[in-house]
Amino acid sequence: RILFTPPVDFVNAWAHQASFEVEQAVGATSILAGYNFTRGAHLPRLRDLNVRYAGTGVLGEPIIAPLNPLIGQLLRYESAANSFYHALFVQASRRFSRRLTFNAHYTFGKSIDEATDIHFLPHDSLNARKDRGLSTLDQRHRIVASGVWNAPFRFTIAPIITGTTGRPFN
Repeated sequence: RILFTPPVDFVNAWAHQASFEVEQAVGATSILAGYNFTRGAHLPRLRDLNVRYAGTGVLGEPIIAPLNPLIGQLLRYESAANSFYHALFVQASRRFSRRLTFNAHYTFGKSIDEATDIHFLPHDSLNARKDRGLSTLDQRHRIVASGVWNAPFRFTIAPIITGTTGRPFN
C-alpha cells in the first residue's frame, strides 16, 4: 500500500533573484556581459515517513528499512527543498545593414537543488538534504546564435542555432 498524509506547516515557495549586467558598444557591435542568481526556497517535495535506519552496509552507508512492513510507503508533501542557479553570460549583437542583423549569446551556468520535481523521492528520506546536487535540468554551457535577414519583396529569413552540453546522468 502507498498512503499519503496531509502536509504539515506547508508554506508557499519563494525565490530571490539578482542580476548584474554591463553593456558596451565596440564599433557597430554591442557587447553585454552579466551574472544571474536565483535561489528558490520552500519548494515542494515528497518524503517517505515509513522508514528508519536499520544498521550500516558494507561500505558504511545506512541501511533503510520500513517502520511498518505492512505499508509500502507513507508519503507526505512538504515545502522543504531548495534550489540555486548561477549563470555568467556574454552576448554580442550587430546590425550589418538595414536588412541584416546578427545576435550571439553564451551562458555558463550551474543549477543545484535537492528536489528537481515534486514527484522525486529522496534517496534517504530521513536526511533529504543529502540529495543536494546538480539538478536534472542543469546545462553547464549553452550557446544561441540568431540572425534576421529582411530580403526584398517582404520575405524574411530568421534562423536560430542552439548548442548545449548534456544534462547530468546518474
